[in-house]
Amino acid sequence: MNNYSIRNNLSEIWSQISKKRKSQLILLIILMFFSSISEMFTLATSVPFLKVITNAQKFMEQDNFLLIFGKLGINSEQKAIIFITVSFAIFAIITSFIRLSNLWLNTKIAAAIGSDLSCKLFNTTLKQDYEFHLNNNSSSTISLNTRFVSDIVGVINQFLQFILSSLLVIGIISTLLIIDWQIALTSIFIFAFSYGTIVYLCKKRLLINSKVIAKNNEIQIKTIQEGLSSIKDLILSSSQNSYIKLYQNADFPLRQKEAESNFISTFPRYSIEAVGMVLIAFLALILTFQKGLSEEEIIPILGSLALGAQRLLPALQQMYSGWAIMRGNATGVRLTLDRLKKN
Repeated sequence: MNNYSIRNNLSEIWSQISKKRKSQLILLIILMFFSSISEMFTLATSVPFLKVITNAQKFMEQDNFLLIFGKLGINSEQKAIIFITVSFAIFAIITSFIRLSNLWLNTKIAAAIGSDLSCKLFNTTLKQDYEFHLNNNSSSTISLNTRFVSDIVGVINQFLQFILSSLLVIGIISTLLIIDWQIALTSIFIFAFSYGTIVYLCKKRLLINSKVIAKNNEIQIKTIQEGLSSIKDLILSSSQNSYIKLYQNADFPLRQKEAESNFISTFPRYSIEAVGMVLIAFLALILTFQKGLSEEEIIPILGSLALGAQRLLPALQQMYSGWAIMRGNATGVRLTLDRLKKN
């Protein structure tokens, strides 16, 4: 079971890729840090934005903002509102641009690594001795070079998304802790417990599914090869149905397990969103009754927390989804890496 662990697979993938790709990945991770920082600034500017919209006059009376506005020559409520709004919008646009750049580079680099490994795998297979080819059927080789290399590409892409989402989560949580650490810690505990429970319950099922998918994919390819290579005999003997039955017996469980794995990787999003909405509603009650804050004080805090949750939940879902896909592709990745090690 340990051979199928995500950590072992990622470590071996890293050992198989070129220095050029490693350098590209390192630069990409640096860009991810900038994405996390920009996310923090966007969330941080939401507090003054909501405060100035709620009560611009009271906002401008605060000493720290008086000093900043004085240096910038902002001496009216209207100018303060425009300045804060534009600042918030600029940070939001920059954050979105950086995240889109990360997404584009993630997919391009993962695809390039997939191409490198596919060519390397084909080279490794062709250069094996004749005895190796006698002992290994061609359907296994075709599965490795097509579907299972794609599994590696998926794992690399999801791992990069996992890193980006992790950095975003750290940045968002850090900012929320500054805004209101008690409420932030409560929210973090609830979300972490929810996803942790789901991971614990689903990890074995995803690995089992990956083994079923890998096995039946190879049977599919073998059935197609044998059926087409002996098509003349099948037509003469009218025995096509035997191969059709073999194909159906492999295809149905494969599709069912794929569907199950896809469901496992996506379903928490909808249930955790409901948890988030309920949490925000209860936070509003806590802020109102326990802390005794005024409406003007509650709206900026609650608004920033809602914005933080709106940013946090997709990042947490991406982390979970990335883990689920990496776990679900474990068998295909393992088989491909074992073949590559024969080089």
